[in-house]
Amino acid sequence: MKKMLSILVISIGFLVMSACTGTSITSTASDLYVVNKGYSEDYKKAWIIAYDPHSKKQVEKKIMVENPMVWNLIKKDKTYFTSYSKEGNKPWKLNQIEHIGDKDTLR
Repeated sequence: MKKMLSILVISIGFLVMSACTGTSITSTASDLYVVNKGYSEDYKKAWIIAYDPHSKKQVEKKIMVENPMVWNLIKKDKTYFTSYSKEGNKPWKLNQIEHIGDKDTLR
């Protein structure tokens, strides 16, 4: 009986530990005002620096842009409606971006 109880306690411990180490995913949709754009020296990574203009604190975020064609179309000093996410400690990643009020874009 003690052996069975020990196995049960150890199993529950492993389940609790594995549940606590899971990666959290944060996803946000908001307007973003693009302050700056940049890319790595080897051109493999591109990003924008932006903040939510409707937030009380204008905290700038570095958001990675995976598609170079999308990055080329983004303009500095312009506001876009965006969706972006972050997985664990990885950087923010742009999921979707569109011009505010533009109903004629392809989706």
